[in-house]
Amino acid sequence: MRKSLVSKYKIGDLIEKLTARQQLFVIYFLETANGRKAAEAAGYSKKSAENQGQLLLKNKKVADVIGELQRRMLEDSLLTAEKVMEQLSFLILRDPIDLIDDDGFIHTDISKMPKRIRSCIDSVEQTTTVDKDGTPVVTCRVKMAPKTPAVDMGLRVFKKYEDKSNDAQIKAIDWDSFWKAKAAGDPIEIKLLEADKKPPRKKRGKKK
Repeated sequence: MRKSLVSKYKIGDLIEKLTARQQLFVIYFLETANGRKAAEAAGYSKKSAENQGQLLLKNKKVADVIGELQRRMLEDSLLTAEKVMEQLSFLILRDPIDLIDDDGFIHTDISKMPKRIRSCIDSVEQTTTVDKDGTPVVTCRVKMAPKTPAVDMGLRVFKKYEDKSNDAQIKAIDWDSFWKAKAAGDPIEIKLLEADKKPPRKKRGKKK
């Protein structure tokens, strides 16, 4: 049984109910979506693989594990609001200290970097040169995603300020209604227009 799959989707309690061969069948079926191929890869003979595959898929314990794994894998592949916010928090709250390993050196193996740091990597560039002794020297440059746009996005999410790009959507006061209501002595109600327009000049009567 592949430990990475078991730990990632936390199915240890489910998989323990199956025999070793059934566990292998589940893994290979998820990879191939083919009962015969999965049964053959799990150790059944080519002659019996077709029949064994059908029987295993009809086995309730096996079918339940496959169904639950497929559900969790699908859920993991979907983009949710929670995942977006998690990635945004990684970008905003990342700390350079997370780039340092336990020995005080910068991580050279990306796979060993914390997830919160890996998620902030924008690009990776690797070049190979040769030193004066003819020994290949591999240089890896990791570029982190800029932090400022992430902070800006976070502020918008939490409504700390309004995006200036929305200024064009601000509605204008209906000044005609305003002056008419004021002249008639009616309660003044500020009405808004869809398009911006300059307030008209108030007409004044000639002094007698």
